Amino acid sequence: MKNVLEACVPRKSIKQGTFNPEIFTASLDPVIQYYHHTGNDYIDSLYTDAEMFFREATYPTDGLRQTVGSVFRRISGDSSVPAIYRLETSFGGGKTHTLIACVHIAYKGKELKNVTRDIVNEKYLPEPGSVIVVGIAGDNLSVQKVKGEQLIPYTIWGEMAYQIGGETLYTEVQGEAESMASPGKPFFDKVLGNKKIIIMLDELAQYAARLEAALPSKGADQLSAFLMSLNNYAKTHTGISVIVTLASAADAFSKQTKALTEKLNEIREKELSGDEAVAFAERANKSVMSVVSREATVVTPVQASEISRVLGKRLFESIDSEAAHGVMQAYTELYQRNMTLLPEEANNVNFQQRILENYPFHPKLVDFLNQKLALAENFQGTRGVLRVLALTVRAIWENKLPVYLIHASDIDLRKPAIVDEILGKTGSSDLRNVLNTDIGSIETKNLVGGKSQAQLADERNPHPDGIPMYELTWKTVFLNSLVGRAEGKRSKVFGINQRDAVFMTSSPRLTPTQVKTALDAITQDAFYLRCEDGKYFAHQDPTINSVLARIRQNVSSGEVHNKLKSIVSPMIQDDSIFHIEHDVHLPQDIPDNQERLTVAVVSLDVEEIDPMVFYETKGPNLPRTYQNMMVMLIPKTSHVLTNGNEMDLFENGNSIRANKNNVEVIARQVIAMQKLQANPQSFGINPSQLNDPEFIERKRDRELGLVSEVSNLYNSVYFAKGNNIEHSELRGTSTERGAAFLTQIVNILRTEGQILSDTEEFKTSELQSLAQQFFFRTKDHIKVRDVLQFLRTNRSWPMLPQKNILEKIVREGVKKGCWVIYKMSQHAEETQPEEIYTQEKTVSLDISLFNDGYSLMPVEKAKIRGWLDKDKVPSEKVKTALEEILQSNGDATVGSLISAVQTKYNNVGENQVKGCLREMVNTSAYSVYNGQAGQTERPEFIDSYDISFNDFESTDVIITKDAVSERGWSTTFTANTLLSGISAKDTAKKIYPLLNKLSSWYTRGKAKTNIKYLSFGGLQLPSGATLRVDFGNLTPRDIKELDEFFAILTHVAKLSDSTDAEIELDDTTDDSDELIKQLKM
Repeated sequence: MKNVLEACVPRKSIKQGTFNPEIFTASLDPVIQYYHHTGNDYIDSLYTDAEMFFREATYPTDGLRQTVGSVFRRISGDSSVPAIYRLETSFGGGKTHTLIACVHIAYKGKELKNVTRDIVNEKYLPEPGSVIVVGIAGDNLSVQKVKGEQLIPYTIWGEMAYQIGGETLYTEVQGEAESMASPGKPFFDKVLGNKKIIIMLDELAQYAARLEAALPSKGADQLSAFLMSLNNYAKTHTGISVIVTLASAADAFSKQTKALTEKLNEIREKELSGDEAVAFAERANKSVMSVVSREATVVTPVQASEISRVLGKRLFESIDSEAAHGVMQAYTELYQRNMTLLPEEANNVNFQQRILENYPFHPKLVDFLNQKLALAENFQGTRGVLRVLALTVRAIWENKLPVYLIHASDIDLRKPAIVDEILGKTGSSDLRNVLNTDIGSIETKNLVGGKSQAQLADERNPHPDGIPMYELTWKTVFLNSLVGRAEGKRSKVFGINQRDAVFMTSSPRLTPTQVKTALDAITQDAFYLRCEDGKYFAHQDPTINSVLARIRQNVSSGEVHNKLKSIVSPMIQDDSIFHIEHDVHLPQDIPDNQERLTVAVVSLDVEEIDPMVFYETKGPNLPRTYQNMMVMLIPKTSHVLTNGNEMDLFENGNSIRANKNNVEVIARQVIAMQKLQANPQSFGINPSQLNDPEFIERKRDRELGLVSEVSNLYNSVYFAKGNNIEHSELRGTSTERGAAFLTQIVNILRTEGQILSDTEEFKTSELQSLAQQFFFRTKDHIKVRDVLQFLRTNRSWPMLPQKNILEKIVREGVKKGCWVIYKMSQHAEETQPEEIYTQEKTVSLDISLFNDGYSLMPVEKAKIRGWLDKDKVPSEKVKTALEEILQSNGDATVGSLISAVQTKYNNVGENQVKGCLREMVNTSAYSVYNGQAGQTERPEFIDSYDISFNDFESTDVIITKDAVSERGWSTTFTANTLLSGISAKDTAKKIYPLLNKLSSWYTRGKAKTNIKYLSFGGLQLPSGATLRVDFGNLTPRDIKELDEFFAILTHVAKLSDSTDAEIELDDTTDDSDELIKQLKM
């Protein structure tokens, strides 16, 4: 059995891609103008070369032979044949071709005997040039023309006279030619008498409509009268034959509503709507039709059974008709084997004949073109069909497809020209998404994944021979959805049932069973195609469920992992106690240098886990240091191993797998919905569909459901307790996240005694318990930094959430007499601590306990060592010794003072001496400066405030107040020096307003001097009460920080007649100091 590649030879222009279907769809006018030598329109030589026209472009259909034969028998004088013919076509095929055939024979006659013998008997061929041809195209003929200022009628009978006799004849009959009254017999005698004439009135319906629009209520009637007269005259004169093309009343204008409306509105002053135009034209056509129907013989140039022959003639150079028999036999056997899947027609004997008649086209393809596609308003009949089939044939040869018949499913919808032709001309451009998404076309590559749903189905269930059975089958459904869409499923031409779809698509290469399989997949796999009430069809809106199902199938495991990770991350986040480490798979995922407790959130895709491995290692062969700084959240999707054994605490193995599958299913659903919402057009969905409340609610429920499901999976916390792994269940986590989630973990650890919790005040019993169980369990002293290290590294110790909690515990233990803090000297022979802090002498806040050297010891152990004896040198004695040295020398370096005191008292440490000096400098009797002891040049003094928070340097010099005065460095003044002669009351008035500016001056550096003394008395409060304020030793820093106080004071307290003030400064020499400048003014 031959396939079409072997049995048929396409025209070269088709195989080369240069085929122009317009050459087969010429109009009548250009051909007539060619013979009259008046035409300017280009027309292919296929139509002007009469012999080529009949030899290469004409298939002798029964209708063509009947019309041409009868017309020229009538012209030759045979009165037994009708004088008037009306050509009627199913979708435009053959009408114009028949008229052109008559034109060529009329002009060429006997010269064409060799190419017309299959069409007309040679004896009826006229002598060349003996027959006059009148060809009037009603769709182009004007109904009126401008003559000077007048608009006069241009009648069809006037045009007929002009074509027969030119200007001369037209002038002779001008009165009747330009009158809307139908002409009488004298006119016909004058114009038609004693002549052989073929009168062709093409597209008469359009002319009738436009004439009625120009002359309402009488134009169509006069045209009908003319036709009646013409018919009567022709019937009695054998040399005249009339051919009319006029659509039936049912479909005259229904397919060309828009074009008709535009044409009528060009003529009328008042515009018509589309419906009004159709109704208007149908009334006009009815009058004309009544005449033509009574008088004319109706001929169909191309019968349905001949369409394939016509198409074959125009598309192929040759067709092996013998091959058709083998193909027919193969299809017959196929249909007989699958009778239950096919309509009765498939096994009818007549259908076998139809296969032969339509070869190489499948009869159902021809039916589709003739009975469905031709109903589209703008499809343009034969022209549109030829475009589609020419490109289809070319694609078959290009792709070397070994098909046995050309089916509708072989129409190549991946060709832009075909898509534009079919969708554009059927008004179905809004179905491009359907075509691209479900079947596959030009823009399919732009979709997510770059493949249509049919392509994906063909990949999942491939045909044994690689035939795209889903694409071909679904294409058949799509093509049958292009017409009748307005009526939907009620329309007989919209959609297709299963049997017909199988019939239309199946072939010896693609069996009916395979086609049915592809049809059955539409419900589950197609986005836009659907099956309802037994009918398959394409819908503009896809089913969201099918779209979501397809997206879910393409969601990768990585996407699922990332989605679940994005749910877990906000569920639990860092707080002041815990650092959260998400997506943990291996020990190395958990840092080993955190100073806060870590919550290790194990990933949902970890199948098996041994928590102890995570506590003991931070990677392969790498021991973990901070083994007491984490807890683990392990989901119910993981098998937990402890001590090398599987711990099946909540679910058996099957349940664990079910948990994982369930959460992944929900995650895929959420991902699919979110992908669809983010870019609906990529999945062929109209964005407005996603505004459906049902979809919005469904998406919200799934998203909340995923959060709930993930939360429920993390309901167990695991932690190390010595060499064991313990666990405890979390409660209510499906709705709790963040702080509430972590609070549960803290409470569990507190209940288990596994965490040092921060409290307002630690009880003595709690501190003693820590001392006995941990701090002093192995020896009677321990460095503070070692306590910190043990709490972080030793799993037998409680966990330490924050470093400051330990510092608080250590200080509280000293305060409550549980232990002492001490620091030994660096000298090995020293037996007394360099520093020691007890219940009587608490630890200063400026001491950093975690520095090297500070240790803890129980009080009783310190007493045994004699560190708490009563004869320890009191600080007052140390200060006395210091004062004696300074009063004697006037000044001395810090280093020399320490040496002198330690020489006098062996058990006095350096820090004790510095502490005493710090207290002395903070009084007005002493100052400190950078320089050398005994120098005479004024030095740079150090602010006593800075000394309070910074250690002394050994080279710093301490000097007495008297020594400062003796060396002339004193800058102290009183009101008697700068404000001499001013009373205390006036002093208050001068100084008090400056308080609001004081802090600003010091902040901006405009004032720098220390205020030794400042006092206000008798300030009056709003209630009448009085207020006294005294300040002593104010440094620049103090003054800056008193800004708000000064503002409140001056706002609340006011000067009164009894207010007085005093001020004393350190330095008055700096005239740039703003305070000094104000006081001197």
